[in-house]
Amino acid sequence: MTIFLSSLPYYFVAILLLKELGFSFTLIGTLSVITEIFGSLFDIPLSLFSKKIGYKRILMISQLLLVLGLLCLMFADPQVAYVSAISFGLSESLSSGVLVAYHFEIIDNKSEYDNFLRNLSTIKYLFIAMITMISPYLLQKNYLYPIMLSILFVLLSLLNLSRLPEIKGEAVDGKTSFSLQNMRHIPWDLIVLGVTFSTLIMIVNSYSGVYLNQSGISLKILGFILFIFNLSMAIGSYLKIRFALTLLLPMLVICLSLQSNPIVQIIIFLIIRALNSSYNNHFYSMFNTAISNNRATSWSIFNFLMSITFILADFLAGILAENFGLQITYQVFGSISLIFLILYFTVKKKTE
Repeated sequence: MTIFLSSLPYYFVAILLLKELGFSFTLIGTLSVITEIFGSLFDIPLSLFSKKIGYKRILMISQLLLVLGLLCLMFADPQVAYVSAISFGLSESLSSGVLVAYHFEIIDNKSEYDNFLRNLSTIKYLFIAMITMISPYLLQKNYLYPIMLSILFVLLSLLNLSRLPEIKGEAVDGKTSFSLQNMRHIPWDLIVLGVTFSTLIMIVNSYSGVYLNQSGISLKILGFILFIFNLSMAIGSYLKIRFALTLLLPMLVICLSLQSNPIVQIIIFLIIRALNSSYNNHFYSMFNTAISNNRATSWSIFNFLMSITFILADFLAGILAENFGLQITYQVFGSISLIFLILYFTVKKKTE
């Protein structure tokens, strides 16, 4: 299920596809903002919904909304695209954090969860590598092909999900997990770090295809390059890279923005992808361990803050890319992330 949902061809050519339909960067940024606004609606009350409805049902509703959003894109109409953006947002808001919690609750053992996460991520990125290789080719043939294959993947995910057990969200002494008392025990330093790095990674990955395309890489070659990128993520997920090394991501993004040679850009992208996947594994494990007593609350707040940040980031990235270019866009987000990383270490040092 996770592999199919992470490998929708639409995800890897979304901006290229919307540009193919004649949408401007500003409109694309606006659609992304709408998606993030609706994506934040259910983040805070997520733990309450999970208790009453159950993880499995929430995920099924989320995936049905995802199908609706993909179907709306097939009309290639800017007005209908707004409906698509809303559907994507609602789908994301329902699944945000639930899938991670679903895995953790089923396995319920940190050592086994770490091994599961490592193996799942490796297989997932290998499958994504194959899909990203064919996605630009499918887009070049017809914009409908990536959308249709994405719908098929979601339906396959729904089929797999229907065979899994239902799990209700955790409760402590009959109280809701979202409370002011629980909020005091939330690892805010990790949340700030996670939101900052997730935003940076989102911007870099979202515009990577367009970035290389503007550097002279054709769509045909781009498919193979994206394939290599995801192989790099699979390798990065499998290797036991130190967490400290993954924190070099902001500096690498800044270095990338200063390069004009496509070959050097590709090499830096490869390093970024490898560190990205390793960082994800480290963060999920660290965060789940740190929030063992209030998992639903912490994930809800983390995803809510991340949604708000994504809204601002998408809007800012659209304006920067439209008026100043993608290199400046990468420089701005890389610099912001570096500042927050320094603040993270400063606060951590004071609390030790």
